[in-house]
Amino acid sequence: MIRLLLIVALFSLVICAPVDDADRRILGDTQPGAMGQFQFIVSIRRTGTNQVHLGSGALIGPTWILSASSLTSLFVRPADMTIAFGVVNVPTVVAPGFTLAAQEFATNEGLALIRTLAVTCNTARFGFISPIFMDNTVHPNDVSDALVAGWGQTASGPTTQLRFRKVATVDLCGTQTSFCTTGVLCATDIGNPLITASGLIGIATTTPCVGGTDLYDRISFYRMWIHIVTGI
Repeated sequence: MIRLLLIVALFSLVICAPVDDADRRILGDTQPGAMGQFQFIVSIRRTGTNQVHLGSGALIGPTWILSASSLTSLFVRPADMTIAFGVVNVPTVVAPGFTLAAQEFATNEGLALIRTLAVTCNTARFGFISPIFMDNTVHPNDVSDALVAGWGQTASGPTTQLRFRKVATVDLCGTQTSFCTTGVLCATDIGNPLITASGLIGIATTTPCVGGTDLYDRISFYRMWIHIVTGI
């Protein structure tokens, strides 16, 4: 019986139905992001000559990035991961962008914390790289304008340019741990931040192709764990 309850609980974290109501569709197409518009977003890549972009994350402090555990699971060790800051186009890194190697990972369910060396904002980078505030109390009823930003597959195909899109609604996905939106993301959009005017509210952890239901782990639910690991 205990085993059955555990299985049911696990399924409740990842299963949610698409929203069929026409009034709850996503509004607008993706738009290109400008340098400095999303100062907190990072490109997570495999260390090497080509630095292939695999997903995204959000800078939440001088040395910490919040992303998806499904993304960190692709790396055997932290040294295999390179983080690109202050970039709009992947895989290129040009001024004011720069890269740092990951130092360690910590995971909890769908989320992952990645520690790097301290991000130094010198005069060339100032204004382009900055941590984002994490909203601790947000509820879907309070969300009127949410944005998703990142790289990856779009309705018209893959993109190498940072893009963003407004989502019309954010719903609790049958659980207090997750948010749902419909049909924004696909493929290498894992780790993309879900944000509002009040800050970061979710990280994309399940991203079926466009038209499906996207699942975001809710930041406020994991806030104590984040504080214990990072001190933030």
